[in-house]
Amino acid sequence: MSEPVRPGIAAAASLLLCVAGGLAVGGSFGVLEEESEQAGNQTLTLTYTSWRLTQGGNYPTRIYFHAPHFGIPLIATAAVAVAGGLLLVLARGVVSRLAAAVAAVGAGMLVGTVWAVWMVVSADLDAVDRTTGFVLTWTSGIGFWLVRGAGVAAAFGGVLALVALLAPARPAPALTPSPYPREQPETGDR
Repeated sequence: MSEPVRPGIAAAASLLLCVAGGLAVGGSFGVLEEESEQAGNQTLTLTYTSWRLTQGGNYPTRIYFHAPHFGIPLIATAAVAVAGGLLLVLARGVVSRLAAAVAAVGAGMLVGTVWAVWMVVSADLDAVDRTTGFVLTWTSGIGFWLVRGAGVAAAFGGVLALVALLAPARPAPALTPSPYPREQPETGDR
């Protein structure tokens, strides 16, 4: 029979995975990055979240540009990580080992999704151009930093979930006989 996971490690993993899930969901609605272009007296700003692209500035023509939308993968992987983390602390016995595996997989999926967001935003942040009459800048937003925090918390939570999965719980100490005699209950038969 398989041993249950260690409760302290499971609680720490669960806490980190719940924090990671919250950061991922919150960060998905925040601004990931903002592009600002200025050519003469015309300006164009494009603000990206994990769900949509918003155009601003005084540029007269509407820009139809498709940006990667990370909202659904962030929410889905955050849900798996949080569910695994909660199962990890609520499950007992052999089921707790399955919960630890789900928590570790959910954490890995969330870290992978955060890595994809990070790579896209980091590539855009590198695209800065200043020439005569034209300025292009990119800045990261609060959503980007919340999503990065989710990745860090998920990575640590996933490692703890793996430790909980691979390190069996300590067995209960063996019972030892008492050095004092045990009193026998009196019976009415004498």
